[in-house]
Amino acid sequence: MREKLKNITHYFDLWHLIKKVSKVLKKIAKESGCEAISQWIKPCTNHLFWSVTTTFSGHGLVMLAKFKSFFSHVINHHSELPDRLFTKFAHDSNIQDRKWLDEDSIAYMKMHAALTKRSLRDVKEINGVKQVKLVCPKFKNGEAVVDYVEEIYQTTLCAIRYNTLNKAEKGLKLMTPLPMNSMLNKQSKDEAIQKHSARKAMTTIDVPPTNPVQEAPVSQDQTTGRAKPHCSICKQPMKGHKNVANCPKTRSNCNG
Repeated sequence: MREKLKNITHYFDLWHLIKKVSKVLKKIAKESGCEAISQWIKPCTNHLFWSVTTTFSGHGLVMLAKFKSFFSHVINHHSELPDRLFTKFAHDSNIQDRKWLDEDSIAYMKMHAALTKRSLRDVKEINGVKQVKLVCPKFKNGEAVVDYVEEIYQTTLCAIRYNTLNKAEKGLKLMTPLPMNSMLNKQSKDEAIQKHSARKAMTTIDVPPTNPVQEAPVSQDQTTGRAKPHCSICKQPMKGHKNVANCPKTRSNCNG
């Protein structure tokens, strides 16, 4: 699509990128000396969601600047951020004390390295439009052919005839312990309704960049396009490579 259909803008799905970031951080948190990352996984995915949904313009550089501010937040640095497009956080100055990471710690360096490999480049191409993911669980693996449907039908008949489902349900209830929330003080119905209404009343507002996008300097390491393929042996461009006489690969093809 990038090479043949250049007129089409390709966006990444926000849900899939959040899932990818969460999976990467969970893997790092299991390594020795990186256990502190586990408490920052949910804040990181929430910050990524906020960075995209609060950028109504859909500008990739603005979303990227917002997401990179997370690296400053985890080390308790909330102002004078390095990216000119987003130099300060939008939250209040009254920040709840947390277990901040040390900038020189192995946990912070591994998290920073993992999220700056490919994820940051994908943030610039995310579609912030709300989407719905529907998953339909299957009764069993396989295609919906005659034998597949017949097996489901026979299994259902046996369950009804021998009352196996009710017996299994009773056995599972005896084995299952009480829910963990039963040992806690349950909040009142009115309080729960009030909190639910407050969450529903929340609206997403546009958080503009600190400086206009056109005034922000372009980083030198920003690539302008995809590099053209070159030969792994002679390092010459692959376009017209068959005419390169001094390349061993070309000579072997001619001899063959």
